[in-house]
Amino acid sequence: MAKLKDKVQNVLDEGRMLVLGAQIILGLQFRSVLEPGFDKLPFITQALKMFGLGAMLVAVGLLIAPSAYHRIVERGEDSEETHRYASRMMTWALLPFALGLGVILLQGELRRLAPRLLLEPPICEFRRNWEDVQTG
Repeated sequence: MAKLKDKVQNVLDEGRMLVLGAQIILGLQFRSVLEPGFDKLPFITQALKMFGLGAMLVAVGLLIAPSAYHRIVERGEDSEETHRYASRMMTWALLPFALGLGVILLQGELRRLAPRLLLEPPICEFRRNWEDVQTG
């Protein structure tokens, strides 16, 4: 069985790695919101981007909290409470992290599919295919 010191060190190290990934995504989301064309986007797209940004901010806050707790509350000492707190915070951080990442992926898919969904409704596709069948 692992020692308490090793368990606390591992959970804090894992948290630091998750913070790095979340910070990269957070930077990309901030950049997209601060772009000059952001105000020209449809309201729903702006709202989705802001929701994703807010979710990622919450995730980063939850991921940073265990290191601060370990340093401030426990004064750098390893304890079972530190391990439990860090594990709990990282578990809760996964939900807003997944939501923020999901918004990015959703927007990418909508951008890719939008021309097909908006400019070429299924009825036009059916008519084109029917004409191809008729002309043989």
